[in-house]
Amino acid sequence: MQVYFAIALSIVAAALVVTPYIPALRSKLSQPELLAPLVPLCLLLVAMLAPQPVSMFYKAAVLLGLLAAILAVLFLRLPGMPLYVSLAFLCIVVPLYAIAFASTHRLSLPTPWLLLIIAWAAGLYWATRAHLHEERYALIGLIVLAGLMGWQALEMRAHNGQAWASLGLAGALLIGVAGTLLLVDRTRKPFRGAALLVALAFHTSQALIAWSVWGLGMPQA
Repeated sequence: MQVYFAIALSIVAAALVVTPYIPALRSKLSQPELLAPLVPLCLLLVAMLAPQPVSMFYKAAVLLGLLAAILAVLFLRLPGMPLYVSLAFLCIVVPLYAIAFASTHRLSLPTPWLLLIIAWAAGLYWATRAHLHEERYALIGLIVLAGLMGWQALEMRAHNGQAWASLGLAGALLIGVAGTLLLVDRTRKPFRGAALLVALAFHTSQALIAWSVWGLGMPQA
């Protein structure tokens, strides 16, 4: 029964993501940007409904990350709110996911794919550093934490070949995609459809991580 509620909540979350970007529906909403925090709230419930999670620690860390994501999205959507405020909350979200991913495997030598994460982090900072002011230190912290999260997600997938680990890895990578799109749009050159692409990438990442809690592909007890 839980899985049907989780699927329904995921559908509601998807509808909440796209509703503000449909002109006919947006015109009927007084504050459409306030729908955004309801998306991670729905996904928080998805993770909570998991009857046999990967582990209780993994589930708890992901739930805390989704709680912080609600605040990050809320502050990002508030008019006039500085970008660094939302980045600060993301600096809470990302390490919580990294801790969740790290809890699923033993410490070992890093996978060679870590080099790609390092290259992404260095390239992102190099491309945006000249356009940042008060956000600079929050960005540096977030990039370092995102690289750590990506590394742990790769290690999790390398040590656990089940579907849930693939979902977690995909979610971690999409967080990087969302952050890259957001920073390019805010600091380099705004591009059409940026807000929708960032929203789709970020909320999809949260959905994938929430569903990874369900332990899809794990042997049933």
